[in-house]
Amino acid sequence: MVASIEKSGITALITVNELIEQKRKLEKILKKYGVKKPEEIEERIKQGLLPEHPAYEDFLSALAYLKNSC
Repeated sequence: MVASIEKSGITALITVNELIEQKRKLEKILKKYGVKKPEEIEERIKQGLLPEHPAYEDFLSALAYLKNSC
């Protein structure tokens, strides 16, 4: 029983750490483009204000990080 509780605690810590890391990566991308939401990156690409590469890849990554950190 104690081993099971310890394992659950470790798993919870890993999950929390992963969520924190995902949020940190999301914030880094948003800051890079000076936006508050990933969709703003896509909009700037469409307006020709950002080059497709690497902005579109960053946009997709930001969407994934956002989904995973919620």
